[in-house]
Amino acid sequence: MTERVDEIDRIIIDLLMRDGRARLAALADATGLSTSAVQLRLRRLESTGLITGYQARVDYDRLGRSLTALIEITPVDPGQPDDAPERLHHVEGIVSCYSVAGAASYVLFVRVAGPDALEQLIGSIRLHARVTTRTTIILSTPFEHRHEQLAATPTGAQPMTDTATIAPATIAPATTDPATTDKEPQ
Repeated sequence: MTERVDEIDRIIIDLLMRDGRARLAALADATGLSTSAVQLRLRRLESTGLITGYQARVDYDRLGRSLTALIEITPVDPGQPDDAPERLHHVEGIVSCYSVAGAASYVLFVRVAGPDALEQLIGSIRLHARVTTRTTIILSTPFEHRHEQLAATPTGAQPMTDTATIAPATIAPATTDPATTDKEPQ
C-alpha cells in the first residue's frame, strides 16, 4: 500500500535518509515547521511504517570483512521446495538475500574476511540450501547507499555566497511520455 505523503514529509524523509541522526531543530528549519509539528509528522511516518528504522553505516574493512561478493544461487532440484532463504538465514557472512528474476533464484550479498572465508561460505551455502552457485567478487564500490531525492525542492543545500560562479539548481519536471523517458536532458 502506498502511503500518502506531502512535500513536507518528503523533505523530512530526504533529510533523514542523508542523516538518520538529524536533530528535530534542523528538520524544523528545513521544513519551516515548529519542532513539535516535525516530531508529530516523524511519529506518524514511523507508526505507519513508512520510516522503518535507523541504522549505522559500518566500515567492514575495519571489522575484518574486507571481501564483498554477490552469490547467485539456483536450486539443484527445481522440484524441491523453494526454502533457500530459510535454510540460509542463520549462515554467518550473508548480509542480504534478494529474490530475483532471471537464471538464478536468489542473489546473496556477502561480506567475509578473504578468499578462504568466501570459499568456506560458498561450501556452507551449497550444503545448507542444496543449490548451485555463481560468485562475483566486488573489487570496489564507487558509490553505495545512493540517496534518491524524494522532495520536489532541493533540501539541505548550503547558502550560496557567490551566485555569479554557481549556476542555480533546476528541477526537471517528471515525464511519463515513453518517447522521452530514456533521452538525456537537453
